[in-house]
Amino acid sequence: MGNIVIIGIGTVFIGALLGGTFALPSKYAQDSPWEMLWGPFFLFATLVLPFALILIWPEQIFNTWRQASWEQLLPPILFGLLWGLGSFMSGIAFATAGLSLAYAITMGMQTCFGSSVPLIFGGAENLSAITVLIVIAGILVCFIGVCFTGYAGILKEKIAKPSDGEKDNKKVRRGILFAVFGGILAACLNYSFSFGIPVLDIAKDQFRGDASKATLAVWGLALIGGSISSFGYCIYLFIKNKRISSIKSYPLKKLFGLALIMALLHDGAVFFYGLGSDLLGQLGPTIGFAIFVSGMMLVGNLNGYLTKEWSGVGKKTTYWLFAGLGSIVTGIIILAYSNSLN
Repeated sequence: MGNIVIIGIGTVFIGALLGGTFALPSKYAQDSPWEMLWGPFFLFATLVLPFALILIWPEQIFNTWRQASWEQLLPPILFGLLWGLGSFMSGIAFATAGLSLAYAITMGMQTCFGSSVPLIFGGAENLSAITVLIVIAGILVCFIGVCFTGYAGILKEKIAKPSDGEKDNKKVRRGILFAVFGGILAACLNYSFSFGIPVLDIAKDQFRGDASKATLAVWGLALIGGSISSFGYCIYLFIKNKRISSIKSYPLKKLFGLALIMALLHDGAVFFYGLGSDLLGQLGPTIGFAIFVSGMMLVGNLNGYLTKEWSGVGKKTTYWLFAGLGSIVTGIIILAYSNSLN
């Protein structure tokens, strides 16, 4: 394994560490309405921080966008829009299903769709029959893992709050549903990078081959699309729930501080994944993404354990959870192996 590949994998792991931690601060704002925290988060993550970086190198970024055709610019924007939908669904899942369960399911679904689709569209006609079967097997194993972890979450709610009965079961099932669809749509961020390679190539010329800066041209487009759906949804909730009249009653400094920390961790994860994926070359959108989401899942579950989300749930629930996590990791390994056959 070459030094560049090792550096690429290490860079992706840094992104996974940041991504697996970004939702942790949300546990310290559970007494506030969901949109009061996640609205500022999406504002910082999709608009303020990315464009603060972009404005450091405005000439190179905007020259890249001017040189690219609309056919090259639209895919990252549109996939970013879908990613934004998945992001706020995932945010709802974190609030209703907990960090461990939400991370396991969203990361499992992102692996199923995020790492396999670029592999197939990157040269399906060149894949052998055995490779296609292995890809399908990896997706199925990940999906089984998602089902196992979802069932563990339902058992957890029954044990933790038996007196609330069906009410809590409906809450966690709602969280699981949002985690599944949120994970599928959140995978579109990987598509933005995978199908934004033509824009990245133009940006590299502008930045004289500096990939760490050139990736901003692609992420900027994706986050523009993501801001429309994610931040737009929070504005809708803000207006619908009439938060303006009662805004002074919320701890705004605390909420904005937590949102900024979450945004720094989130955008840091995206940046390091993009850089590591580029260093991995053709392996980036498949093996790189598989490493990225598996690392996020494991770190997210560790944070869930550290904050005692699974304390006192019993051996049966723990077995189902670890069976699910093991299945997801196994599926990720299978998907990564499938790419090594070509």
